[in-house]
Amino acid sequence: EPQALLDLPCGYGRVLRWLRAEWPAARLVASDLDRDAVDWCARTFRAEGVYSAERIADVDLRGPFDAVWVGSLLTHLDRDRWVPGLTALATALRPGGCLVFTTHGQEHRERLKRGAYAMDGAARAALLEGWDGDGFGYADYPDHPGYGVSLSSPAWVAATIAGVDTACTFT
Repeated sequence: EPQALLDLPCGYGRVLRWLRAEWPAARLVASDLDRDAVDWCARTFRAEGVYSAERIADVDLRGPFDAVWVGSLLTHLDRDRWVPGLTALATALRPGGCLVFTTHGQEHRERLKRGAYAMDGAARAALLEGWDGDGFGYADYPDHPGYGVSLSSPAWVAATIAGVDTACTFT
């Protein structure tokens, strides 16, 4: 039974509600840049609220955690923010803890080729060229610097995880 779980970014509890239902006695921490969402999750799911920051390493996540869920965050960050973010998250784990995160891979690459996501042709081309080059592509959303869409191949993700400086074991 996990004793402590982190959901980052929590949004309005898309995953947090299921964590609370499955482990009613666990300590839940809800974290996001959206302060209203954090406050709502804290009230609704009896979670501790932690306001996030652009750099995850700048946040006191209030660990250690048995598990950290990171859905739809790395999918929107450029390559330079992955290792510091993963390092901060892995450091917040208890020994033997589990970090789970989502990525945009081959399926999203195909969706992007068909016109998904609100981006112009140049941004779309940069994403696809990055994927075809070293397995990682990124482009900002229009009028939203520092936040966009990333595509990452399994090989690129594995190589990036290998560069994370932590005592954690990634599998």
